Amino acid sequence: MQPFPLLDVETLDEADLLSEHRSNLLLASLRRAKNEHALEKKLHLLSALLAKLGINATSELSYNVLSYLARSISANGKPVEPYWDILKQGFAPDCQKIY
Repeated sequence: MQPFPLLDVETLDEADLLSEHRSNLLLASLRRAKNEHALEKKLHLLSALLAKLGINATSELSYNVLSYLARSISANGKPVEPYWDILKQGFAPDCQKIY
């Protein structure tokens, strides 16, 4: 057993997350939203990443990230629907109808 590096996603700078790496979409989705404002900020960051990376709304990656977010939001007793409009902004207009 070798030691492994542990990454604290809460300490990552948003500017670094906006670089063009698909893994950053997953890292950003794992960030914890401590309150309503933090959740909206996180969703705007994810929307910007979706747009910057050009990820298709029907891709497996977007499906997994959006499913994870929906479960996380629901688990906190919040309705998911109000947040979809923020996320859909990151998709091309023709793909926004999917979600």
